Amino acid sequence: MAGLASILCRLADCGSALARRAALLAAVGLSACGGGGKTAGNGVPNVPQGSEPIDSFAADLIAAGCGWSARCNGVATADGCVKGTAGIVSPQILQDVQAGVVKYDPGLGYRCVQLTLDQPCFGPGDLESCRTAFTGTLPAGAACSLNMECASAGCVKTACGADCCPGTCAAGTFSPNLPVGADCSNGICAEGEFCDGTCKARVGEGAACGPSAICQADLDCSGSASPTCVRLGGLGAQCATAFCEMSVAVCNESTLVCSAPPKAGDPCTGIAECGVALDCVAGACVVPGVVGEPCVGADGSVQCQHGYGPYGSVTCTNGVCAQTDPSPAALACASP
Repeated sequence: MAGLASILCRLADCGSALARRAALLAAVGLSACGGGGKTAGNGVPNVPQGSEPIDSFAADLIAAGCGWSARCNGVATADGCVKGTAGIVSPQILQDVQAGVVKYDPGLGYRCVQLTLDQPCFGPGDLESCRTAFTGTLPAGAACSLNMECASAGCVKTACGADCCPGTCAAGTFSPNLPVGADCSNGICAEGEFCDGTCKARVGEGAACGPSAICQADLDCSGSASPTCVRLGGLGAQCATAFCEMSVAVCNESTLVCSAPPKAGDPCTGIAECGVALDCVAGACVVPGVVGEPCVGADGSVQCQHGYGPYGSVTCTNGVCAQTDPSPAALACASP
């Protein structure tokens, strides 16, 4: 397993895009390269430096997202998740990078992929690098179709309702990595922070939390009277008021104790006992079908494995698992 972690750490040196994605999928469940460790108290996993080519960024990001989802028991297999994902980044963005309309930072692209793979199972991850890896160059008043093309990160469209219809770039400059206290109305706060009018640092374990005090991504805001940030529960922990660490445990609704996640072959009497990733067929939890293969189980159950992100919807169509729309029109506007 250490060899797989080493491969993942050298993602930029793996050679082919296929090798990189194989390393990503193989790393499911690993704490690769020290992942899961923390930087200077801000709750963001440590990530080594690397380089992600723009040509493979979209596919590697899907592989990383599916690896995360499989580790967190959201899907049965990372490979099935990849097959169920129509896309995640607009082809237009890739064309814009090649044309110089959008600048791409391979180092931040690598960080985005790695943090997507290593993000906590609970709560939003700190994935600011997925956006800041791309910088628009078009000035105010220039023709545009995507917000990311503009230096202001705003493409104003008044002539139509479609997301990707022609527009013009708004005035202003988009600002990444804003520090605590900065106005974040047209920018992104640094990792470990959140935007509440101004950038604020996420609070750590034991701190009071709420709408204006968000916990670090690996913590839960628990308690009704005086909520505080608490660690997610491991096996045997009580889960009446706090969530379980989904990579190792799920909350048993009968006992309210964090218990081992269901796995293929476990006995069951209904799909609720098999979690969100598996189906219950003939008294046992089974792996659902993947895109292009026969559906598993009865209508209304988890017959097919879904993909990652907003374009990962998979349904059972005429007995075969198929993406709801293999080429969603909205994908033309998708951005990381």
